[in-house]
Amino acid sequence: MPGLREWGGGLVWGGLCLLFALFFAYMFVGDVRDARATAPALSPASLAQDPLELNEYRGQLVDVHGFALDCELAAFDGERLLAPAFAAASEGLIFVAFEHSSDCTEASRGSAEYRATAKAMSADLRADFGLDGPELQGATIAIVEPHSIGYWMIPAALFFGAIGLFGLNLAVSTRRRLIAALNRDLAPAPGPAPAVDDEHDAADPYRPGIPGRLITEEIALSPSLAARLRRVRTLQAGFAIVTLVAALATGVFGSKTIYEREQIWSQGVLAPDATASGETHRSVLILVRTNLDVTFVDTTGRVHREAASAMSLITGVDDSVPPVVRYLPDAPDQFAVSWIHEQRSGSWALLIIGTLALLAGGIAMGVSARRDRRPEQAAAVFNDPREALLDLVSVDRQIINGDDTGARTYHFCIRDSELVWSHFVGPKQPPPLFLDESETVALALYNPRDAGYLLVLSEQLAELKQPPLSSAQLRGRYQANTKTSP
Repeated sequence: MPGLREWGGGLVWGGLCLLFALFFAYMFVGDVRDARATAPALSPASLAQDPLELNEYRGQLVDVHGFALDCELAAFDGERLLAPAFAAASEGLIFVAFEHSSDCTEASRGSAEYRATAKAMSADLRADFGLDGPELQGATIAIVEPHSIGYWMIPAALFFGAIGLFGLNLAVSTRRRLIAALNRDLAPAPGPAPAVDDEHDAADPYRPGIPGRLITEEIALSPSLAARLRRVRTLQAGFAIVTLVAALATGVFGSKTIYEREQIWSQGVLAPDATASGETHRSVLILVRTNLDVTFVDTTGRVHREAASAMSLITGVDDSVPPVVRYLPDAPDQFAVSWIHEQRSGSWALLIIGTLALLAGGIAMGVSARRDRRPEQAAAVFNDPREALLDLVSVDRQIINGDDTGARTYHFCIRDSELVWSHFVGPKQPPPLFLDESETVALALYNPRDAGYLLVLSEQLAELKQPPLSSAQLRGRYQANTKTSP
């Protein structure tokens, strides 16, 4: 079927985004679990009385208290900042590890009691920091990394979840459009509408291929099928709302971030000694992501190491020119870098295009959900159920990366007409009900007042509420009618 590759691509794309969403959700749950778990205390008294058996590589959750953090004496150790934390007693000493200077400043203003991951300090670090003197022999000198809950993973999970669901919805919508286009291309020119007897029945637009009906008993729509159709439409509408909210949040927070960054650049003072290192990734030739580690010295002589990142379209970083850093004197943690300032036009363009794309996706899903009449059409079939025989034309298999997923798209020609109807069956769904041994004739129900919708019966007759007969009985009636028909 044309477009099957695009449909499969949408499923893969949506599945990967949902996998990212589950990953962020799992990480967030892990942070919350560690924050609530029972942990031993790490204090000057505990170090003296019952020292923890710490490992240099494997960390142990502890509750730190009784130490005073001093960010002024912090020093860099490779990719991290180590700030000493002193206690009134001299039994032990801890160093608190941070990624950036702003993290240390924020921690020093917070509570003196916090949860952290403690590790033993290596011998090399003891010597580098001058902690190998005889007065500290036998003392426990630990490195702790404050534990925090990554609340940012919640919007990240929601974002990837919305994108993933949008991808799956796009794949399903693509399949529907392709099927509708195929039916439209193969359908004959529209003729006069069939006559309708309002007092009783509507005229059949499809002449039955065999005399009489196969199902003479009273039948009704399965509640589970009706609920599933309504649930699909409700989920589609929910995805539309989530995508629209994500578009609004992206526009608001993205604009705020870029605007504040430019305000710092225009109002900040020049840092006399600044260096920047990092990397730039370019995707699909136009999407540029820049991640920098910036080190600068403020007017008081204090060294700061901060992270800076930006995304933009096309515009990259000219690393042939040394970086320039500006910061706010009363808040040195707020700074701007010339390399990222030069990307402002590309950042605004990416923000506008991304926000508009999310808006368009949300609106498209909302319109699709509003136009989805399948729950009403399926229910209307049983107001005046008629039968149509479907002759199998072809079957398309869904192959992704060389593997058969088990999904099938059956293409039928409606008996005694030139109309074509395509029916999709998922990997875990039962196949259509075939009436003959060669599996070339299927059975569908429709309402003559809405002949554009066919309800193809499955092998398990799951579409019917308490089926009055079995699939084998239907096949027997079909074969009996076929033998007796002229």
